[in-house]
Amino acid sequence: MASLQRTGYETARPTHQCAQTQRRFQTGEVYVATLTDNPESDEMVRLDFALDAWDAGARPERKPIAVWRTVEADAKTQQNLLPGTDELFAMFEGMDAETEGRAAVFRYLLALMLMRKRILRLVDQRVGDTGRPVLQLAKRGAPKGTAPEMFDVTDPGMDEDSVAAGIQELGAVLCGNEPDAGDET
Repeated sequence: MASLQRTGYETARPTHQCAQTQRRFQTGEVYVATLTDNPESDEMVRLDFALDAWDAGARPERKPIAVWRTVEADAKTQQNLLPGTDELFAMFEGMDAETEGRAAVFRYLLALMLMRKRILRLVDQRVGDTGRPVLQLAKRGAPKGTAPEMFDVTDPGMDEDSVAAGIQELGAVLCGNEPDAGDET
C-alpha cells in the first residue's frame, strides 16, 4: 500500500509566486496550485501558477497529483494556512480518479476529510475492478430537484492507524506544519 510521506516545511507551503514567471501574487489574486511527487526524495512538492501562465500551458514537469484554484491571502490571513472547505473540495475535484499509488491515497484522505466536514456524503459502497472497496459519494447542497455531483473513490486499503497517520501527513502537505517530534511515520 502506498502512503504519503512527510514533507519538508518549504515544499508544502504556498509559494506566493508563479513557478513559471517567478512573479509574486497580489493579495486576492486567483492562481492554480498543484501538488506533484518528487521520486528522488519521496516528498510532495507544491508549485503555484498564475492564471495567465497556466492558460498559456505552464505545467509542472511531473504529472500533478492534485490541481486546484485558490486565492492569495493577505499576510494576516496567511498565518492560518489550512485550506478551507471550498479549497479542499476544489483540490478533490481537480484530481483524477486514481485507484493505485500515492494519488489514490491522497484522494481517499481528502474524501474522508470532506465527509467529516459534511461536504460529501456516502451513498453506496461496492467492490471495484481492483477488488478494493469503492465509495460512491455525493456532494451535499445540490438544489432541490437536481441530482447531486457524484464521485467514486477507491479505498487504497489503509487500516485505521494508516488513515490517522495519513491525515496528519496530509495536514503537513496542505498547510506546511512540521510534524511533532514524537510522531512516527
